[in-house]
Amino acid sequence: MLASIAACAVLQRLHTHTPVMHAIFGSARLSPGEWLRAIGAGLLVFVVEEIEKAVIRRMGVATGRRIGLLADGGPR
Repeated sequence: MLASIAACAVLQRLHTHTPVMHAIFGSARLSPGEWLRAIGAGLLVFVVEEIEKAVIRRMGVATGRRIGLLADGGPR
């Protein structure tokens, strides 16, 4: 799993920073401001999803308690 993440990171950097990849994909180098916007958007999605998971856990929906079921799906 870590090798896959590392490979993706390397390929992303190649795609973003090498002229050969820019020619192939028609892309361009990102400015620092564009990097900040991209990272900010990713962090926003991450934070919203983590809040959603916390709310679901707090309400008991994840384990089925709100609908009268055990975590395995069986009746109480």
